[in-house]
Amino acid sequence: MCLGRQAAEDEQEQEENAMARMPMKLDLKKNQLHKDVGKAPGTKITEADIAKEKSRGGVFAKRAQFAENAKKWKHSGKGQP
Repeated sequence: MCLGRQAAEDEQEQEENAMARMPMKLDLKKNQLHKDVGKAPGTKITEADIAKEKSRGGVFAKRAQFAENAKKWKHSGKGQP
């Protein structure tokens, strides 16, 4: 009986490790925050725009939070290696 339990635990651990290595898939609506704010795609989203969208709550706040976090990322092609 001990062997069956050990095998099940090993299999579960392997599944968890495989899931941890799998990259997260993002389902983004491109330029949706720009449309919500009323700006043309490609223009900069300011901190005031982000604060305004956060105050609206719901999905608008989530998009604003994502934009705020994305500003901190190292984006390739923007003068960084």
